[in-house]
Amino acid sequence: MNPHDVFEIDRQRKAAAEKKAKDEQIAVNAYHRLFKSEDGQIVITDLDHAFRMSQPAFEQATGYNATAAAIRDGQRGVLLYIFKQLRRPCQGDANVEVKPKVIK
Repeated sequence: MNPHDVFEIDRQRKAAAEKKAKDEQIAVNAYHRLFKSEDGQIVITDLDHAFRMSQPAFEQATGYNATAAAIRDGQRGVLLYIFKQLRRPCQGDANVEVKPKVIK
């Protein structure tokens, strides 16, 4: 492998990492736009109640049911992921390409 190949591989890795970071930021911005709206807050509250976010996955009252507990834990996992995305900062609008200014 010649040195030029190493630099090309490095450039490709950096480009892939930048694209991944930009795609993740686009998603985070979308989460903020959606769930910070009035309708989004209504949906979050409804999901919280429907999937009992504040309650443990394992309930002693109904006896130990591993399948039911796993289902509840999975449902809570989706909400935890949404909340995690909303804790990440909304950094500008990653959906808009910034074009460099041309100075004549």
